[in-house]
Amino acid sequence: MASEIELVRAYVEKCLLELSEDRPLVTDEDGDFPYRFGTGAGWVMVVEGSPLMVRVVAHAAYGLKSSVALLREINELNLRAVTGQVALTESGVLVVSQTLLASAITCDALRQAMAQVDIICNDVGTLAATVFGGSTPFESEPADAG
Repeated sequence: MASEIELVRAYVEKCLLELSEDRPLVTDEDGDFPYRFGTGAGWVMVVEGSPLMVRVVAHAAYGLKSSVALLREINELNLRAVTGQVALTESGVLVVSQTLLASAITCDALRQAMAQVDIICNDVGTLAATVFGGSTPFESEPADAG
């Protein structure tokens, strides 16, 4: 019989296939699902523990130096965020995340979490990289010429 984490991972995979219009999914060595969030590099992962959680996380910018101005900006973002979180790691990575209770996850909830992380990641990552001297994991995609 499948464990609870295996069942949740299978459900998350089903949702991701639906959201990606049946394009093949990739998993990394940890069993997480890598995903591009515009200019950010992200993952959808099942987090073991009690309770079991599903986390959508993205690196919005790299190479940022901690400063009072940057930390103040991150604090302001977190105060305005409804469901997401923004943090700066010791190594200068700006991380955007949203965590969901696995027992309550639906494909719509996962879609919302991914959309929220995507929006914050693109806006904040690009701004932080420009203002605070870092870079985004990916360049902006060109706008449609149509």
